[in-house]
Amino acid sequence: MPSPVSFLLVVAELLLPGYAWILISGLSNRLNFSERFVLAFVLSFSFASLLTAALAFFTPNYLGLSPAISLLIAAVVLIGYVLKRRPPIHQTIPKTKLPSLQILFAVCAYVLLLIALFWSTPHYPTVDAPDLLTHARLAEQILQGGGKEVLLVDKFPTGLHFASALLANTFHLNALDALRTLTALIVLAIIPLIFSTARVLFQDERAAGLTVMIGAFALPVDAFHLARIGTFPNTAGDVLILTVLWLFLSYVRQPNRALGISLAFLNVAGMFMHSSFLIFFAVLWVAAVLVLIFSKKVRRNYSRGLLYSSVGLAVFSPALFYFVQGNVGRVLSSYVDFGQMTDPGLLRVGYFNFLYNIGYLVGWPSFALVGLGVVLILKRKHRDASMVLLLVWTGFLVVAPLLSGHSDRFVLFAMLPATFLVGSSFATFSERLGRARAHMNHGTKKLVRLVIPIMLVVLVLTGSFPTLVPYVYNPSGRTRQNAIFDSMIWLKGSPCASGVASSGLWPDYQYLPALTGIPYAGDFLKPPEIVLQKSNQLNFKCVVVATNSLYFPSFQATARLKQEYQNEMLAVFLIRTTS
Repeated sequence: MPSPVSFLLVVAELLLPGYAWILISGLSNRLNFSERFVLAFVLSFSFASLLTAALAFFTPNYLGLSPAISLLIAAVVLIGYVLKRRPPIHQTIPKTKLPSLQILFAVCAYVLLLIALFWSTPHYPTVDAPDLLTHARLAEQILQGGGKEVLLVDKFPTGLHFASALLANTFHLNALDALRTLTALIVLAIIPLIFSTARVLFQDERAAGLTVMIGAFALPVDAFHLARIGTFPNTAGDVLILTVLWLFLSYVRQPNRALGISLAFLNVAGMFMHSSFLIFFAVLWVAAVLVLIFSKKVRRNYSRGLLYSSVGLAVFSPALFYFVQGNVGRVLSSYVDFGQMTDPGLLRVGYFNFLYNIGYLVGWPSFALVGLGVVLILKRKHRDASMVLLLVWTGFLVVAPLLSGHSDRFVLFAMLPATFLVGSSFATFSERLGRARAHMNHGTKKLVRLVIPIMLVVLVLTGSFPTLVPYVYNPSGRTRQNAIFDSMIWLKGSPCASGVASSGLWPDYQYLPALTGIPYAGDFLKPPEIVLQKSNQLNFKCVVVATNSLYFPSFQATARLKQEYQNEMLAVFLIRTTS
């Protein structure tokens, strides 16, 4: 259990550096309390990640020095700010004003969702994608002092891994728990960020509130990342994309040097978090061409905001060259496969997969509203730079999977801009309903008020949110995890510590190395004779067998195996001899 001191240290490290910048730069005058809080978290999280990575090149104690340096810088800035300016208390610590009801509802719902998720899966996440173990191994390598090697060897951004290792070191967590905890905080931060971005985008609080509900429940891409597939770096990339989009649109509407400097820093951090940020950064530049043509009023502000967004990459280009190059390589190797274009059959398959994933992840009603949002923007707001950017972003992500064949990834990427397009459609529809209500009788007005809630319920039920429920709340999964985790703890002090295989326990036992450090040979749902042959090839000493496995009685009856441990779900057999 983390101590109160370590808890306070983590809170300070994830808030104070960013909050110090917000105060000294004057950004606090433009932000309400919740916006200060969320921006401080994103800035501090990004700063901690970049600082820890930089220190890895100079000292083996980078995980110990990073919080000390960041908190010292924050303390000096805050003390200097107070002593020099002597601001009134409301400027330093603003009065707390309750955020919108939509934000409160979504945050409370997500807190309950996260509590249920961590209760049901207390030791490791039950996810579909294999990515999580790779990320856990990277974070563990950084935690064990190999941060420099990670930076020089790995070909994709490792920003989240450094921040997670820092959290693990301070809280005395394993790397897997640190990844989950930090990602959960990021998912919570995304909800108010959607509101702030939508408010700047639409210039309408009601539309922003509707967009929050859509992003949280109808198109819950980051909840999906966390609960279903475990692609945690995608979530880190999304929070940076949303923050940059929010600040960039704020700069376009009202230029400010502090906003520009923040953009420069966050674009550097974004490149270090996930390769999807590079796609978003490319969209900013592509959209600039259309903004310069159609949006004469703001093209100067857009150009300056784009230069600020790029200046950080230029200033740190010697250090970032390797990582940006790795980002580009990651995008080309993982998201682009132009060979699909040469075979019409493969292209048709890619198109079918694209449509299937839209229906499964987005839902057809939401997809229809995305199309409606595009039509409405083209009809009414095609000269608005924000809308131009939104259209280019969506169009880029819709066309890309048809050329590359990686439809599932791009549909997930597209759910972020789709949130704002559906929000735009909802806002327009709500506005027109409001006008129509003025000419209706009292009874009809009551019915019309139900239209928007009913539409939202339909979007939620036809999207991916209902598929999260069995992953988030799963009492039988908790019982299974506790039994499996107990066996893993037993293995640490047993003769099996040199290597273990399993039979009928996939995918749970794949987390054995991340939780215990014991090498894992894989899962073999085979008779004992074949498993014993595998032990010669892969050099494992024990096999863990599910008690409900078809082959469990055979393992018990095999003389070359000795049962050493059993609980209600599995048994551990020591291999006496393989011959």
